[in-house]
Amino acid sequence: MIRSPTLGLSAFDAGLFPFGFDIFRVEWERCAWQHAGRPAQEVTAKCRLLRWRLHALLVEWTRDVAHAYEAALARPDLAAAQTLLGEALAAVKRPAEAIPHLKQALAGNPFDLQT
Repeated sequence: MIRSPTLGLSAFDAGLFPFGFDIFRVEWERCAWQHAGRPAQEVTAKCRLLRWRLHALLVEWTRDVAHAYEAALARPDLAAAQTLLGEALAAVKRPAEAIPHLKQALAGNPFDLQT
């Protein structure tokens, strides 16, 4: 039987590094206030966010489209996840597949001029 390591609830209240207010930090705080008084749901939301961030970093480092798909699956509600997937698909010359994700990203964040 494979056991996944577990962290205590207090581990999810630790400070973030590096400090700043990027999309990850904003979403991290959102997980907390959307689930105020419900620590188990907060931890679940933060785990999904961590999974998204891990795959987003792996896309940056490896350019592997599979990680872009995993990031989008982890947080399909994030415009940044859809942008990442659309850009990864466009980079490997799959524009027909990229367009719906980029449109969804723009619908989620119409002020994203780069997308």
